[in-house]
Amino acid sequence: MLRLPPVGEKRINWLKGSAIGCGVLLAFPLLALIVVSLRTWVPLRSSAKSLAHLEERFGAQDAYVPAADGAIAAPRVLAFLEVRSSLMGLCDEFDAAQGTFHSVDALDVEELPSAREIAGTTRGFAGTAVEISPLIGRFFKQRNLALLEAGIGLGEYSYIYALAYREQFLDESIEEPLFAQGGPISPEVSEALRAILAHQVDLLGQGAEADTRRRGLDAEILAMERDPRRSPWRNGLPPAVEASLQPYREQLDAAFCLSNAGIDMDPGSRRAFYIALY
Repeated sequence: MLRLPPVGEKRINWLKGSAIGCGVLLAFPLLALIVVSLRTWVPLRSSAKSLAHLEERFGAQDAYVPAADGAIAAPRVLAFLEVRSSLMGLCDEFDAAQGTFHSVDALDVEELPSAREIAGTTRGFAGTAVEISPLIGRFFKQRNLALLEAGIGLGEYSYIYALAYREQFLDESIEEPLFAQGGPISPEVSEALRAILAHQVDLLGQGAEADTRRRGLDAEILAMERDPRRSPWRNGLPPAVEASLQPYREQLDAAFCLSNAGIDMDPGSRRAFYIALY
């Protein structure tokens, strides 16, 4: 039973101390929430502004028009690699977050993990949960700024990304990362990529070669409409595209980050937050 100090100044001082202690305990979670909110809001606000600048300069994601044969010119591949290089520093952070989320799934409840194991996993998960929102915000901010600096729009970036990493998308391990649940292509990005392929069709002229390309593109667009998470050219890249990427294959593969592949082409961070939090 809690005993109060005698009536008088001592009791008053005790009550004051208790009130201050309770106030500190109540204020700490609120302060932590404010700090996390600010750390998340600032980069998100910056990413929204930079995305607006991207769209003002290059058009919306689905406005990009590739070459008639789909090939990617060498300077554009190099610009893409510049952006990828600038984002690889965040890959380690996403890898760490991914590992923490997987450690929770790895707990075997049937074998009753030890209290120390549960406490360590819980501590790590709580820390990652607090950090994941600012990390997502920083990623989109840094990606958009890198695109602006390299002179490449989100539509062109997404087109090169989807084609350059076609083989990675086919690997079953792509389903494991947190942000690739259901596949690396979101329905929104799939719709943009279909529009980009449709722009390519519009560029085709007359003749047997153009007709062959048109049939291939029409079939690919239809397949992606039927499966909104299907990556483009799942059954193999067109020869012109493959030839344009081949000289840079080693560099492209080295610049791929599995942990955030599922959100790399997303225009904004809304879906990423939903996946991370739920």
